[in-house]
Order: sequence, then structure tokens, then C-alpha cells
Amino acid sequence: MATIEEIKDNVLSKVKQEEEEKAQREKEKIKQKTEEQLKQIDSESENQRARFKKSDEQAEKNKQQQIKKAQRSKELEMQDHLVQDVFSKALDELNELSADELYDLIDQALTVVPDRDTVLLYGANNAHTLSDAQIQDLQAKHQHVTVSNETVRRAGGFILSQDAVDYNYTFSALLAEVENALSASFIQMAEDEEE
Repeated sequence: MATIEEIKDNVLSKVKQEEEEKAQREKEKIKQKTEEQLKQIDSESENQRARFKKSDEQAEKNKQQQIKKAQRSKELEMQDHLVQDVFSKALDELNELSADELYDLIDQALTVVPDRDTVLLYGANNAHTLSDAQIQDLQAKHQHVTVSNETVRRAGGFILSQDAVDYNYTFSALLAEVENALSASFIQMAEDEEE
């Protein structure tokens, strides 16, 4: 029985591996194109230097800086697109969890939250995943739980609500945490390469 952390780690591992492979291929293409452009600029610059010396050297540096900035911008945009694509696929996979997997997740989450009156709200994407027998079994194991007839619109997973505290186990919320960390690491990598 997989824990929430194991599922998050598994999804993160898959996402990270796919993203890194795609990003590396795209990065190599962009790098090759950039190198070709830089060679062409260097060749053109040699001819210009003979005629204009100092002013053209500065213009060349500006062009190279612009190309490098454009390359970094393209890389970040490509990485962002890949992250969005991979996390969208991961969210789709999580929304297709079996009844047993969803049951195990809810059961584990209920063991973590305090034992007091708790309302279970399903995400609309999983509202009819568990059987009546599984719901009854959950309520027998965790007698403080009632299942709400309401659902969380356009979401998979569930929310456990206790008084004024909501424990958000919707899949989009779980993945958003990982996605934000991954996006930040890409930005940091781009800044490190810039230096």
C-alpha cells in the first residue's frame, strides 16, 4: 500500500526524469543553433572590425548578449512548457487511481489528522470511485468521519474538513507543491549558467 509521500515521490521522480530528458534534448538543439548563430556573427564581425574597429566591437558584444538572453529565455519557456505538460499528465494519472488506491490514501490521511469530527469531501473527479462497502469500511475504522454529498469542483483527490481546518489532499494541490519547487530549480539553474 503506497503512502501519499511515496506516490508524490514516485510522480516527482517520473516527472523529473522525463522533464530532464526532454529539457536536455531541447537545450542541445538550442545550444547548437546558438553556436551556429554566434559563428556567423563572429564571421560578420571580422569583416566589420576591419572597417569600424571600436564601435563595431561593442555592437558585436551587444548582439551576442542579446542572442544569449534570447537563448536563456527560450530555454526557460521550453522548460516551463515541459513542466506544465508533465504535471498535467501526472494529474491525469492520479485522477485515474483505482478504488483500492484511493481508499488507501484516504485511510492513511485519516490516521494522520486528529481524531475528531471530520467531513470527507471528494474531488468531483473521484466522487464515485469508492464502493459503498469501502465507504462503510472507512467509517467503521474511523467513526468520526462523515462523507459529504458535496464535492470539490474540477478536482481529484479529497479534502478532510475539521471545524475551521481543511486538510487539502486534492491531487492538484499535492502536485502544485512539487511543481513550484521544480520550476524554481530550473530558474536557479538558468541563473547559474548565466554566471
